[in-house]
Amino acid sequence: MKILIVEDEIEIRQSIVSMLRHSGFKDIRTAEDGQTALALTEQERIDIIISDIRMPRMSGIELLEQIRKQDKNILFVLLSGYDLFEYAQHAIKLGAFSYLLKPVQAIDLQSVLADALQEITKKRTLQDHEIRIQIQLNQGTLALRKHFILEIVKGMVTDEVYVSKRLKQYDIHFGTSDAGAFCVLIAELDVFSGNGGWKTQDKELLVYGLENIAMEILTEAGFAVYLFTAEEDKAGFLLHFDPTDPSACHKELVGICETIQHAVRAYTKGTVTIGIGSLEHDLYSVPHSYAAAKRAYAQRMVRQRGGIYACTSAPKGNKKPLSPDLKAAHVLQDCFDAFNRDAALQFIVDSYAPFYEPFAFEMDDLRGFNYQLLLMLQNILRQLSIDPETVFEDEFFLYTQVNELESLDATVSWFQALIERCFDSISRLSLRSTKKLMDLAKAYMTNHYHSDISLDQVATHLHISSEYLSREFKKETGINFLDYLIQLRISKAKQYLLEGTRKTNEIARLVGFNDEKYFSKVFKRHTGFTPSEYKFRTIHNIRTEE
Repeated sequence: MKILIVEDEIEIRQSIVSMLRHSGFKDIRTAEDGQTALALTEQERIDIIISDIRMPRMSGIELLEQIRKQDKNILFVLLSGYDLFEYAQHAIKLGAFSYLLKPVQAIDLQSVLADALQEITKKRTLQDHEIRIQIQLNQGTLALRKHFILEIVKGMVTDEVYVSKRLKQYDIHFGTSDAGAFCVLIAELDVFSGNGGWKTQDKELLVYGLENIAMEILTEAGFAVYLFTAEEDKAGFLLHFDPTDPSACHKELVGICETIQHAVRAYTKGTVTIGIGSLEHDLYSVPHSYAAAKRAYAQRMVRQRGGIYACTSAPKGNKKPLSPDLKAAHVLQDCFDAFNRDAALQFIVDSYAPFYEPFAFEMDDLRGFNYQLLLMLQNILRQLSIDPETVFEDEFFLYTQVNELESLDATVSWFQALIERCFDSISRLSLRSTKKLMDLAKAYMTNHYHSDISLDQVATHLHISSEYLSREFKKETGINFLDYLIQLRISKAKQYLLEGTRKTNEIARLVGFNDEKYFSKVFKRHTGFTPSEYKFRTIHNIRTEE
């Protein structure tokens, strides 16, 4: 079925196109005024025109008049504001099928198009080209029907009049207050890493096959089955039935799902994971079954892929969020501040422990938790003056990578490996930073050895604590600060003595000693000779060697 949108405002035109595509319509044309639209109708067969009333060159009313003069069998839908309501009434008299008020709402557009589809179906003959149109109409109706079922399972529709009308329109045979039970199933084909995955078009075909296999088996078992597309293109099934023994219903469904699995395996050579939701006895309680089915499906992360998992109930109300809170962030920060690697690894284990409880989460909960934990690690690294990109590389790649893991155990191990990388990076940075600081300390001492310098003075110059400088200086040099300073001064004193141009008391002052006797005492303790003896023996040895 081909739809033509005639609207001079590009934002409104694009919005309507987007709503149509979301509802399953693909063959869509657009025009910015009536004249362009009229020319298009001469070149192509158009089934429905959705046109604004007020446009330049040719208005929507004028376009409708021209279409009717040519006796074209096109359904005409007018768009109007409240101030143009009289024009819309005039358009109806000219043969417009319906009108919509601006701004156009998706639910109103779907309603008008559903009615238009039925009207077109009645008018089409069974000629060859009309049969092709009928196929397209059926596809459009199926898309609208699947979308409506999705609205039900998500709890997006609560107006009983609207629901009743759509149930009748889409040929759905249960009412809003019918007896019986409802249950939601979610199924997804498992893509194993060993087979390299499926191409997108292949998977679409396989999902189509899964839907048809499951539909046939469930229908034969006595269920009324209504398809919808769950999150991430999973196959969704809303079942309606009248169980004689509600308590045994889940057991029966498990057996039926096993039959589905065997049939799918024969067709795809792969496995399928199925989540069975809770039984609900009211149409407006179906979202609870959907929530339970999503939790059941998520058990593939705790147990294994290719299983059948039935959740008899789901939280009805505000569920407790599974996400790292501020307290957890402080706990992990403390682990890094104390450089306690083991505690940080245990933090990961403890954080994911709630996910191991039966039916404790949906896949969205796990993905959200993974994302929050990645952000938490990034913030901690920034507080430690480490660029997260040097540790994590691309954030989006990491998030995609962790969400592709096949089990909760693998997720815990993945985050523990990330923690190890963080601590290794901190260790390397710490070593580089410490060595650089100690080199700066030694350079400062080399430039100021002749002054009355102290550990506190050097620490202040480097903007670090005296305790830290004392500890790390000894680790780096093997001796304490004062011994290194004395060795530096004695080394400089030896150079002056060998020059032979200065007296001992002058040399003592040049290398930072105010007392000549104390200088001589320290010099002898470190060399075994007084300054005079050292000078004499060294010069004598040099002359002897010559």
